Amino acid sequence: MMKHLLLFITTLVCSGIDGQQYIRKPFTSEQPDYASSFATSASGRYIGFSVGSEKSVLMDSAFNRLAEFTYDILWGGGGISFSYDEHYLAYKEYGDKQKVQIYNIRDKKTDHITINASHLEFYHTSPVLLISWNGHFSLYNYERKKLSKDVINVGESKGEFFASYCLAEHDSVLYTSTNKKTIEVYSTANWQKSKTFGPFPGEIENLRKSGNLLIFNIEQNIYTLNIQTGLTKNMEVSSSYVSDLCVSNSGEKVFIAGDSLDILALNLKDMSVEKVISNLENKQCFGIICLKNDTLLLGDYMRLVLYRKE
Repeated sequence: MMKHLLLFITTLVCSGIDGQQYIRKPFTSEQPDYASSFATSASGRYIGFSVGSEKSVLMDSAFNRLAEFTYDILWGGGGISFSYDEHYLAYKEYGDKQKVQIYNIRDKKTDHITINASHLEFYHTSPVLLISWNGHFSLYNYERKKLSKDVINVGESKGEFFASYCLAEHDSVLYTSTNKKTIEVYSTANWQKSKTFGPFPGEIENLRKSGNLLIFNIEQNIYTLNIQTGLTKNMEVSSSYVSDLCVSNSGEKVFIAGDSLDILALNLKDMSVEKVISNLENKQCFGIICLKNDTLLLGDYMRLVLYRKE
């Protein structure tokens, strides 16, 4: 049985992180819809994001737009992931036949796989794309153009599906949340389940990992789970929901975005909270990503906004 520790945070430190303040920089990019599903390549050379159900966008680190991929207007799409060698970008596109599109950044050509996909993530160390759909996980080797379906299949007849997930330990371990309010741990060597954490009191979203901790939210509550001891800690933030979490460059803090005019940072060592950005123009921040030097790029509803520590 897991140990639970509930923390109620009633005060926020507003002095910024490490004695520095986050300053908004003169960069704003208006979008036709909300910006979300942020991703960055391994070196930070490329940034990707989705614009509502309209398109995916590829930018360089200077925020120049390199490519846009418009979805079928009746169906939409989304989700962004970069390959470990920074040569490919993948996103999903819905339609009467669902596809995963794989864009070659070097030669500007697009290939696709016809497969259902709710989430996708490139491996961090090899040319493999992990694709999930309901109770299934499949693998696609984009160099060999080989698709291995259903490396995990829990069976849709059981009504089980996978939600948020992350690869860790040099891609040897998969952590995934389920609609049974649990977190399951799989070895990617044989795709056998090694452990289950939970159940938790609600749907697990935005699953992240830093060191021995898994970090996620259930509605407006942020949880940390120590994968070695099973100890969980829980705190409630001021937003009525949390839309996105991102881990700082050091791995010691987690930035929290939601339906608030503030961006918060949770210190994973002592569970203290800092208000690092105040008075956003919109109370709907759908996405956040941490760039080099903990620079934050926000999807402040229909705008991209940049903040740097100074």
